Amino acid sequence: MSSSDLKPPVYVVGASGRSAAESVRQAGFRAIVVDLYADRDSGEACDVLQIESYPDSVAAQLKSLDCGIVLLAGGMENHVGLIEDISQYHRILGPNVEQIKRIRDHEFLVSSINKSDHDGVLRFPETVPTAHDINPMQNWLRKSFFACGGFHIERLPNDRFADFKEGNYCFQREVSGQSVGTVFLCERSKVQLLGVTAALDALMHQSLTGPQPALPPMAYRGSYGMIALPKLVKEAMCRWAFSFAEAIDYTGIIQADWIINDDAAWLLEVNPRWTASMEIIEWALGCNLFSLQASLDNELKTMLSTAPAMFSRIASTRLLYKAIQYANAPFIVSEEQSTEMLARKFNRFEPNALTKADRVGWCDIPNTGTSIETGQPIASYFCWE
Repeated sequence: MSSSDLKPPVYVVGASGRSAAESVRQAGFRAIVVDLYADRDSGEACDVLQIESYPDSVAAQLKSLDCGIVLLAGGMENHVGLIEDISQYHRILGPNVEQIKRIRDHEFLVSSINKSDHDGVLRFPETVPTAHDINPMQNWLRKSFFACGGFHIERLPNDRFADFKEGNYCFQREVSGQSVGTVFLCERSKVQLLGVTAALDALMHQSLTGPQPALPPMAYRGSYGMIALPKLVKEAMCRWAFSFAEAIDYTGIIQADWIINDDAAWLLEVNPRWTASMEIIEWALGCNLFSLQASLDNELKTMLSTAPAMFSRIASTRLLYKAIQYANAPFIVSEEQSTEMLARKFNRFEPNALTKADRVGWCDIPNTGTSIETGQPIASYFCWE
């Protein structure tokens, strides 16, 4: 019996769970991926349970599994009722249900910015529940409450404001600038900004992957990092994160998305779950984020197989690029395609990764026979410089 068999299983649950599961396994725990894709590289190293109907079947599928720990992944923050159901059978690692409710409360987010000591550096875009009284001379976005990856955001055409009524979305003033993601480690006495990544724009995306299908303007194309922030912005963010975590009585990892412009930062959302760019930060730091989270958990910290966070590779100052390859036309993945990508599997935990001559690789690799439609993601492409 291995040491991981003596620990509670960790269920990585969400639209895509591969990258979080890799961190769970590397920290010495048994990971079970419960996601939409059941990617080949997930199944090569851990158990995989494909979600039958997202999100409707998730609670029932998890109820049938042994009691364990749930690590939330993509899109789960949009389904608080589902998380509440899951918490009756498994323990949620990270923000609990009540904390997630506050994180998802628009008024609380605005208040957290207004109350924090940030010297006017941090702001929140004007947000309203309906299109009524929106100034058509300004640029506005409609944001759904039940999607992720930027596919839920659309620009409002100035001549069609009247078409958009109340619904499961809000309207937000568009802010121009660089889109970044920040990951904080929140402890009782301090907060550390672990890392910052920037979103790929359309031109950078195509320079990495080649021509891509037409995508929504705000669709997630990938990220790169780590990048540096202006000193005043970084300090203001850390003060905000400390007061934010204190207000919800939370210790652990939290992620927030921002728009940076003119030495100011506009908060877009806070994500109480594992996000797509966290593996870039792990690569750059030489640090396992799951073990950092577990080291602040009373039950799991005694089960860590190594010192919290570190693995046998030094930190890197190189930029790592993660680009989502989308399908230009419908196709069925062949054995040759799937196997070739698997042979070039990207492993951010590999000790000699920084010295390898071939600085490219793939993750989220589809299984042979997978049917992929136009505009759907195929895999994640990685390269570094």
